[in-house]
Amino acid sequence: MHRSPRRACSMVKALPEDSALVRSHTGGAPWGWDQELAAVQVEATQGLARILAAGFGAKRSRIPKPLHIKRPYEVKGTTRDPTQPRRKATVEEMMEIIGPMLEGPNG
Repeated sequence: MHRSPRRACSMVKALPEDSALVRSHTGGAPWGWDQELAAVQVEATQGLARILAAGFGAKRSRIPKPLHIKRPYEVKGTTRDPTQPRRKATVEEMMEIIGPMLEGPNG
């Protein structure tokens, strides 16, 4: 049997999102389209409940706060003050991001 790095890369790319290898590289449980759509649906339904409560004259203190379901891809501590200008990325930060891509599939 011929074993090539190209075939190994294509086999790894074809793994499902819930496989152990993909989970280990993405940091835990997968977050696919079904989870995203379910989270959006719950947030939208709760938003509709808020609108209905306000429309039927509920006191402001009785109206629930907006719901936001945290996603795994939302990085903690990345919120910034919108009044401040954006900081440009350093060369080291850019190399952390694109370095593995430049190395290719053989690493």
